[in-house]
Amino acid sequence: MARARAWDSIENEVVGDYDVFSIRRHVMRSPRTGELHAFHVVDVPTCVQVIPFTSDGRIVLVEQFRQGVQRVSLEFPAGVVEDGEDPVAAAVRELEEETGARTRIVEELEPVRYVDDRGRDKLVRWYRMDVLDPGT
Repeated sequence: MARARAWDSIENEVVGDYDVFSIRRHVMRSPRTGELHAFHVVDVPTCVQVIPFTSDGRIVLVEQFRQGVQRVSLEFPAGVVEDGEDPVAAAVRELEEETGARTRIVEELEPVRYVDDRGRDKLVRWYRMDVLDPGT
């Protein structure tokens, strides 16, 4: 089986810029046929996700209504790293905003970069935290 080869980038432009994502039109040349193909890529900012543990070993999750699926979802506290914000500070901020809890970071886990099922290129930084004060 032949190995996959990189495609040449011919054109790359932002065609839509929104509050929490942007859309790029990327024209690429196929290494196999030489033909040009247009792709649309959704770019999202770096995100943080927190795995918070209470002193008795329970994991804190949050319920949030998600517009995209029109239902409540049970999930880890998470959010976007603001421009110029340190990802660790963003993780602490997101946990406090979503749960009211104060924490300390125990471990920064390996970041994960992937393209999700909607074509979004995502970088997620994961943190394990101990909850110091459960908040509300």
